[in-house]
Amino acid sequence: VYRDVLRDVVAPVARPDDQVGLRWLPDGAYDYDRTLRFFTTTGLSAQEIHDIGLQQVAKLADEYRALGPEVVGSDDLDTIFEAMRSDPKLHFERGEQLVEASEVAMRRAWDAMPDWFEVLPQAPCAGQATMSGAKAFYFPPATDGSRGGTFFINVDDPGSWGTFELESMAFHEGIPGHHLQLAIASELTGVPEFRKHLINSAYAEGWGLYTERLS
Repeated sequence: VYRDVLRDVVAPVARPDDQVGLRWLPDGAYDYDRTLRFFTTTGLSAQEIHDIGLQQVAKLADEYRALGPEVVGSDDLDTIFEAMRSDPKLHFERGEQLVEASEVAMRRAWDAMPDWFEVLPQAPCAGQATMSGAKAFYFPPATDGSRGGTFFINVDDPGSWGTFELESMAFHEGIPGHHLQLAIASELTGVPEFRKHLINSAYAEGWGLYTERLS
């Protein structure tokens, strides 16, 4: 029935494939810019943000070339990427390996936190396997302290996880990434409750990326 509605009711009045996106609606460009401002807090245009991303990708390519000979025996990007995708030696075999590696990474980060941060979370953070959902995600602690934060790792297909990505994912989603961001916010005092749970995407994910490098 749902398929029939899409085909018979929605498709005949829908915009063509070359006019998808917000900008094709009335005032769409204005609304897009406002949305961009809301999610990034900057006055940068979409193109400027995209260009920053391209610059970062170019920098990463240089790092891959520098590390490639040690890891896969080549500084050729195509060879490096193919090894990262398909070399069994660079991938996990069992789900429990993912949980164990993430727990080890987060324990190391937890022990190092006092040397880097003045304000520390009281709630702990644990790694936990899941068979559904995103590849990895974080669930914040209970505000009453009854439950700590959780870094969920999707172990449905362990071989899809590269050994080279697990640590940075644990640092980003868990400690010191989203766990510090969200646990510290929820533990603030003298702040209206709703302000403890507001999330700005640019800050939240920017913090996660920053902590990958820091760690």
